[in-house]
Amino acid sequence: MELRKYLPSGWKFSITSGGPLIMAPTQHDVELWLDKVSGFLVESANNLQGSIQIGWEGCRRPYRFTPALASVEGSEKLHPLSSETESEQIKTDEPLQNNSIIEVPELEIISEVLGFDGSSALLRMSDDLGLLSNTRTEVSSGLKANDWMKVKDHSHWWPDDELRNYKRRLLGDGQLKNYSYYARMITTGKLSLYTVTTRLVVYRGDLCRLVKTHSVVPVED
Repeated sequence: MELRKYLPSGWKFSITSGGPLIMAPTQHDVELWLDKVSGFLVESANNLQGSIQIGWEGCRRPYRFTPALASVEGSEKLHPLSSETESEQIKTDEPLQNNSIIEVPELEIISEVLGFDGSSALLRMSDDLGLLSNTRTEVSSGLKANDWMKVKDHSHWWPDDELRNYKRRLLGDGQLKNYSYYARMITTGKLSLYTVTTRLVVYRGDLCRLVKTHSVVPVED
């Protein structure tokens, strides 16, 4: 199976009654890996017409990428990273939260980003590529919308583990309201405190985050 090609050295792959099972050494390893390949896993689950489980040594409730039939347009939408009780082979004392994606048609996603009264954008989770923004991105980045869209990777302005923690929380909860993090303004490099509301969506087959910025407060002169 093609999934095996994407596994780091030392990880285990097996087929269980619940579908493909990937086992990593630690939860931390899983979270770092998911930051890079979550979009591929969504696509793989869709192609398999079944769930893909991702756990780690000692866990009881692994992450799951599961395709689900949506009523809109009769097409298949996806609910990645829902955690449910799984095979008795997997044991842990660290339960995970249930997660879901709010299902909306792509045109509604576009309208929501463009119509927000503030800086709003859509970014791909796997590589932090900006896919869509409204005309107010200068508030949150210092860049006008056309220049913001030319940035290939928006991960470079996050200090320490801010981005990893943010994405881990979002993957776990599905949406975050009034979430605050530290990042740098693209044009000046100055550190600021951002407060946003964000949620996971599927846009053109990719797992993305729809971000609405409520405030940007500089913490450096």
